[in-house]
Amino acid sequence: MAAGQSDPSGLSVIADPNEIVVTARRGEALVAPESELDEERIGLYGAFSIGELIRDLAPQIGGAGKPVLLVNGKRVGDAAGIEGFPPEALNRLAILPPEAALRYGYPADQRVVNLVLKPHFASWTLGSTGLLPTAGGRDGETLSANRVAIDGDTYWNAGVRAGRKSRLLRSERLPMFDDEDRYRTLLPSTRNIDVSAGITHPIGDFSASLSLNAGANASRGLLGRDDRRTLQDRQNSRSLGLSTTLSGPVGDFRTSLAAGYTRSWSDTLFERAAPSGSARSKSTNENWNIQLVVDTSIAMLPAGPLTTNAMIGGNRGASHSTLGDGYVNILQRDQLTTQLSFAIPVARRDTPFIGALGNISADIAGGMDIASEEKRRLRYTAGLNWSPAAGLDLRGAMIFSQMVLPVTLLNAPRVETALRLYDYARQETAELIWISGGNPDLRGGSQRSLSLRATLRPFGDQLVTLTTDYQREVARGGITSFPQLTPATERIFADRIVRDADGRLVSIDARPIPIERDSSSRLGSSITLFLSRAAKAADRGAPRRGYGTRGRLRCRSPTAGSSEANC
Repeated sequence: MAAGQSDPSGLSVIADPNEIVVTARRGEALVAPESELDEERIGLYGAFSIGELIRDLAPQIGGAGKPVLLVNGKRVGDAAGIEGFPPEALNRLAILPPEAALRYGYPADQRVVNLVLKPHFASWTLGSTGLLPTAGGRDGETLSANRVAIDGDTYWNAGVRAGRKSRLLRSERLPMFDDEDRYRTLLPSTRNIDVSAGITHPIGDFSASLSLNAGANASRGLLGRDDRRTLQDRQNSRSLGLSTTLSGPVGDFRTSLAAGYTRSWSDTLFERAAPSGSARSKSTNENWNIQLVVDTSIAMLPAGPLTTNAMIGGNRGASHSTLGDGYVNILQRDQLTTQLSFAIPVARRDTPFIGALGNISADIAGGMDIASEEKRRLRYTAGLNWSPAAGLDLRGAMIFSQMVLPVTLLNAPRVETALRLYDYARQETAELIWISGGNPDLRGGSQRSLSLRATLRPFGDQLVTLTTDYQREVARGGITSFPQLTPATERIFADRIVRDADGRLVSIDARPIPIERDSSSRLGSSITLFLSRAAKAADRGAPRRGYGTRGRLRCRSPTAGSSEANC
């Protein structure tokens, strides 16, 4: 191969009379990307932060939840910090195929995005937003500041965000009101502040990261008056998180060790007129976790290397809650999680005979969760990936998992808040007490899911992307959130919905509920069209200046239960 040429894997080969040096692109992940955005395409989205960019890319990324973020091809301890970086800090963004999740030790149904940072970058980002009513009432402000610096493989960030909103009284919105409405809020006043900082630095062949985040939130609502005393709905919460990651090679193994600690505090007070009295609760939740991921190639097959990934992790969760009547509830749970996965290349277009089928690979994984006071829970996954032609990717996967419930779902304190809700039975908006918190009667269940995904890029990765997803999930046992209030809901959960003698809603116990069986199906399609025109530099290597038209059009078809498409 001549000097300066590239092989099909994207590696550049540089030759001289004495040696051949093979180098990979900076920040490459363990798995080749499904699609990739360069600086110009990232700029088309006009996002304020990387977090906002990821939300805009959700139709292309797919998956059931928020994707996992890698930085320069490596796991990071806390993605919250990197989400605050400006998109201008990115050299490129790679959406990895679904099988990448197992290679990095994540659940099989999690999507993975690799963020490749520029070698050198620095910025200050200042933001401010304001909320002003047109006819009196609620106003608010949000201020934010973020500092980012990148110097090779070392990068750090620090940021702060603070905001407030004033309360909105009933008397400020109702056309006709009495004196009592001056002491009742439609929306409470809120205060919040969040601080984050993180640093990543190479240590020999390893990369170490450390991140810290903390926050505080408060809200104050008014519930009326009782004997010249204004009744209040007060909620305060604080949180603290610390995480660290160490990644690097150990012999022929690629390793990643991550550890984290989180702690949260909450204090709520809901005052009621005599003789009911007040409801107050306090809680503290702590979580410690550690996880080791090891990845290596164990054999060379005709279509490529057979790789395996092993993950083992430990978690300890503790919850301490106190109610106003002196009742104290303490719960602690220890959990061991393991997973072993294999990525199996079956065929490749350049292999004889079977290569006519295109690129085919399979991934299988199995795992186990062992929690204190719980029986052993199993998980397994099987997936097949097929690219019969360039620009067309097909993926099918089956996942089975038995769930272990987190401590907070079981032991979170009972919290009462004032809420406005439409009452279908009386055809009116009701003001009621909404009860949330944990439910100690909940039990884990099992879930089976089938997912199919097709992605077509008829003009390569530059102009248009068409995606279709289908997912079916069946859960047996387990939990779900309290359903929307309807006459059918009230008949089924009559013991959770309280009305007064006149039939008006008084309270709803909306804590999570156990389920016998739940099934759902989703079918969605999206089209992403990129339009870009930019001037080319007159001379090779000259600075490039863009001008002209930039735009983006994205449409989604109706999903189950919806009759509207949107663009």
